[in-house]
Amino acid sequence: MDEKLILKPKAHPGDERVHETTFKILLDDYLQLGSSISAAAAAKSIDELAPKDDGKAEGFLWQLWAEFTAVAEQLPYDHLAQDKLVKLVRELTLLPDTAVQVWNMRLWKDLPVFGAVVREHLNGPQKSSNEAEQTEIWNSWINWNAFAAGRLYTAGLTDLSHPLWMIRDALEEEITDQKGLNKAKIMTAAQIIEHAGPVMSRQLGAVQELSEVEERMWRGGTLFQGKSGLHPDRWMFWIERFRNLAEGESTEEVKRAAERAATLMEMWDQKRKTA
Repeated sequence: MDEKLILKPKAHPGDERVHETTFKILLDDYLQLGSSISAAAAAKSIDELAPKDDGKAEGFLWQLWAEFTAVAEQLPYDHLAQDKLVKLVRELTLLPDTAVQVWNMRLWKDLPVFGAVVREHLNGPQKSSNEAEQTEIWNSWINWNAFAAGRLYTAGLTDLSHPLWMIRDALEEEITDQKGLNKAKIMTAAQIIEHAGPVMSRQLGAVQELSEVEERMWRGGTLFQGKSGLHPDRWMFWIERFRNLAEGESTEEVKRAAERAATLMEMWDQKRKTA
């Protein structure tokens, strides 16, 4: 019998009905590994909560994605429920057009506000003076990035900002003297490769014409002196860094994750070259 997921609901400003119902759909019903409820059925239940006019939809979406974030942060990065959560977001994009728009984006096809939530997380995890609390924050950060990268993979990865920034922070800067922070960075980069790597690797051979903004946003870190963007030279640099970090890592979990990421990247690169 599958072990029941027990996660802590987090209070968010907004409609209490949305909070309670969303958490029930996610935790009591859909995300449980033994659940018979499909992603399509769960998506339909969430759609029934959505306001039918543009004016109220934005507030609803901020709250909804906050609920998803609260769940994703608590799901271990390698738990099967992470995949189910990503599938649910994909099913939301497949719902019939509602004519409701937020920021000139369609509900649900364009996932309005979701991108803004992702960008908020690009600022990095919070900090705490309490060691146990800080460890929990870092673990939540790894878990959330696994979910975000999985979503990027299913969406076809059109915006490179999230993966490039997270990988740059982990692999293109010197490691810190904070073991917990190093783990969080390396594990986050490894999870992004795990989930979004296949799509990223297929973009390596494409000719990139970056805007001035993209040149600046996607530049390398202090350890990588190559050009901005996603390209084979940078990919190979990441592989080497994953290998080097794995060799110097004392934590078995991080060592395995870094080695696996490097192996996957080499495999995808070889596949790309022989295609």
